[in-house]
Amino acid sequence: MALANHPTLQMARPAAEIMQAKIEGERSGLYPKATARFVVAFVGTESGVSLQQHIWDFRQTQHRIEASRAEAQASGFGQTAQREDVILNVKVTYYTVFIQQLVKTDAQLHDAC
Repeated sequence: MALANHPTLQMARPAAEIMQAKIEGERSGLYPKATARFVVAFVGTESGVSLQQHIWDFRQTQHRIEASRAEAQASGFGQTAQREDVILNVKVTYYTVFIQQLVKTDAQLHDAC
């Protein structure tokens, strides 16, 4: 129940999706960009199609993609650490309550004697 309902873990899932979208956004720099323009003016017509492609960007796009992947991987590690923290906190809380109940029961038995 703690893993399914913990707010930190619920926020981590969309964050992972955002990181994947960021990777795809960075990859878009590798693809050609096509634009079209069609204008009908009062005197004549103007139209044009443009296609742009980076031939060499000194690996800047590749480095941004790798940085985004590393950031996504770090986010995944953080999500795993948060999950493990939630599990540990639930166990600590459970055993703390268990020990307190044992101490209370032991004190009641000791007082009854």
